[in-house]
Amino acid sequence: MAATTVTEKPSTGAQATSAVGAGAHTSSIESSSDLLAAAVDHKLSAKGSPRRGQQDLCDDVADVMSTSITNRSTAVTGTAPQPALLGRAKTGTGKSLGYLAPAMFHAAKYGHRTVVSTKDLALQRQIVDQDAPHINAALDQGGYDKSAVTVLKGFSNYVCPRSLMLSVTDAIDTTASTKHSSVVDGIERLTAPLTNDDEAESSDGYAAFVKGRMDKFVTESQGLLDEPTRDFYTWATTTGMDTSGPNVHDLSDYPHALPTPVKLSATQQRTDCPATCPLAAICPPNISRQRAADAEVIVTNHTFLAIQAAVDAPVIVSNKTIGPIDHLIIDEAHELPAITRKQASGAVSSQIIGKLASTVSKLLDDDEAADKAVHASSVVRDLMRTHLGQMMGEETGELTIDEDSDPTEGFRASFDNWATTTKNALLAEKNALGKSETMSPVQLRRSDRLASAIRQLAELRGVLIQATEHRPGRARWIAKDDSGLSLNTSAVGVAKILGERVFTGYEPADPSELAAQAAEDAQRGDIEDDEDQEARDVPFWRQGNSYPLSVTCVSATLPGTFPRDIGLDTDVIDYASVFDDAYAASAFFSPRVSNDDGGVDPDKLCRGFGRRKKLDYAKHRAWSIETMTELIRANGGSALVLATSAQGGKAYAHALRSALDVPVYDQWSSAGASVLRHNFTSNESSVLVATRGMMTGLDVPGDALSLVIIDRIPRAPMNAVDNARADLISSDGVSGFLEQDDVYGSDAAVLLEQAAGRLIRSITDTGMVALLDPRVSPKSDLTNKRNPSYRYYKQIIKPFGTKLSSTDDAVSWLAGQFSQRGRS
Repeated sequence: MAATTVTEKPSTGAQATSAVGAGAHTSSIESSSDLLAAAVDHKLSAKGSPRRGQQDLCDDVADVMSTSITNRSTAVTGTAPQPALLGRAKTGTGKSLGYLAPAMFHAAKYGHRTVVSTKDLALQRQIVDQDAPHINAALDQGGYDKSAVTVLKGFSNYVCPRSLMLSVTDAIDTTASTKHSSVVDGIERLTAPLTNDDEAESSDGYAAFVKGRMDKFVTESQGLLDEPTRDFYTWATTTGMDTSGPNVHDLSDYPHALPTPVKLSATQQRTDCPATCPLAAICPPNISRQRAADAEVIVTNHTFLAIQAAVDAPVIVSNKTIGPIDHLIIDEAHELPAITRKQASGAVSSQIIGKLASTVSKLLDDDEAADKAVHASSVVRDLMRTHLGQMMGEETGELTIDEDSDPTEGFRASFDNWATTTKNALLAEKNALGKSETMSPVQLRRSDRLASAIRQLAELRGVLIQATEHRPGRARWIAKDDSGLSLNTSAVGVAKILGERVFTGYEPADPSELAAQAAEDAQRGDIEDDEDQEARDVPFWRQGNSYPLSVTCVSATLPGTFPRDIGLDTDVIDYASVFDDAYAASAFFSPRVSNDDGGVDPDKLCRGFGRRKKLDYAKHRAWSIETMTELIRANGGSALVLATSAQGGKAYAHALRSALDVPVYDQWSSAGASVLRHNFTSNESSVLVATRGMMTGLDVPGDALSLVIIDRIPRAPMNAVDNARADLISSDGVSGFLEQDDVYGSDAAVLLEQAAGRLIRSITDTGMVALLDPRVSPKSDLTNKRNPSYRYYKQIIKPFGTKLSSTDDAVSWLAGQFSQRGRS
């Protein structure tokens, strides 16, 4: 798009003339703020007004978007900071409508395009099915063209018609029926090149022909498949392939449990998708990308962004098919750094090598080559187990690899020999199959599997290259569990790759260089080339002119380290929530360890003396059982107990059942999560005991939940990845206590805030959050206010109107609330 100087002004109520579409028209919507107000009116079916935090968020997002485009038009992109907004918008802010209004206003008025990324599938559906229609209705009433809003998911989320058809050759018992031959004929015809079909003179005609042929194909296969498989194939060839509606159906729409092997057989990874396919005209993943190319707002998930950052490829931003993107909005943004680290990680183990070797042996027709590959893999696995075992010694769990150590030196040469020999054998068999246009369905399936095995070999070697030596910003460790030993590596500092590869857009480079550069990039990914993959040249897709996208990151919880983790140098803004008054009417209790009145006797909770006192976990559990029993009695039940460990949770559930006269449910019973939630919410005096899994996502508004008890700060155990993150922020590259407390404390604070948020789920909710950890109360002898983590925990306590550190005071407060509820 051509850069345009954009300045939004708040509406004065007068009508404005705007150039939209083919010509000028008069509209009462002059700004994103106007559009938000009109959308709220439409949502309420009455005159209303946006929530304060929602309005402020809308205005700030609009400002960031306008700044981004203005910077581009005035050629200051090389000197100006990235236009960015970091917003903490708690539940009750109405954030999705708040940021979607400016995205759709800028689309309607200026032609800008926005990617909205979330982690949660339900939030994606809310944006597309609930929020966007209200805003589009307001745009329509204001005389603007509606904005196309669509969801885009990864290839493997959709039914692949080619894989679906080819997989039936695996699913059908060839001796079960004489109809088998006609089924194979159908597959042959479906996967034949377009020009082979007299009925398919155009892609539309071919699509209609194929869909009709697929219906017949499923009917002919009915007696040859087991019932669950048949049911899925019937759905896949009808609903799963139906792209006529506004949204392309994906596997999450399938109404029944989906066996993993069946799912895998009907999907395709993007990396394994052939360059040309005769079924492209009816391919749901392909059509979903075409829809995205035509959309002004594309709703996707964090994994897309993370993959783009990890593999350095234009998965969505700067993607040639999807087209240029101007703005990026990241909801649930606190999740993105961790998801990016996961995508930029890898593992090699004896089990992984053995599984791939088994696959290879079945793929190779050359018995001698297959035997050589199997033997070579056995040598690698034995050497790897021995070498990693010696490094691990008597350690269990994880062992961080020393900076001077090469964990691959004992087996690297043997691995390279196996990988090279195996790759050559796989390539020889793949090349022997010829071109895909001439392959039979069975050969196509075989070619796909050969290509997948070659790719897996390259990925394993990539992990070994990254694990060979220490690099700042990358963690290396050996893990030991029930399945054996594994060598692991992960990027930890992802701010740079997010900034360069996701938050920056690139205009297409000279097309004449594309073929040569693409071939060169492909060779770099070959398992025999480029020892230092991280030192390779900038890939072709990032060689064109660049421009910074506007980046908006919002979440109900943003950790204190988030600006550093995401690489955006701007302060976090807190937005008002309609739940603020509910928090102000509620209490937060955290006990203090002290010898004064109301404090907990140090001997009950601690080991050591004086300043060396530390929390004794065994003593703490016994004290917690006693204290939570008192609190729950005073509250008349209606409590959620969240334990940081399963062992602790089970102990609490057992003790509470013995001590209380109210129903006590726990997540270790045979009942599923939905049954537990129903039982808990149906009985307002009941108690539910659970662990970290229910610190997020459990919504119980009303009197069924008025007390949330958390036994301890949910701090992760020491691990290689988080230690490496701490090393990055240390001045000398080696973290000490303060750096580690910053990283671990920040992550714990996010989960703690989410757990505390279970209390307030509506504007009328009130109650108490009781954190039975004496290292948080500002009056406790165990609290160190100089630790970075303390300031993160303090922010969680701040919204609560009443802060308590005495158990007696907490019990008294709850009893008063219980009495008040009884009178109301």
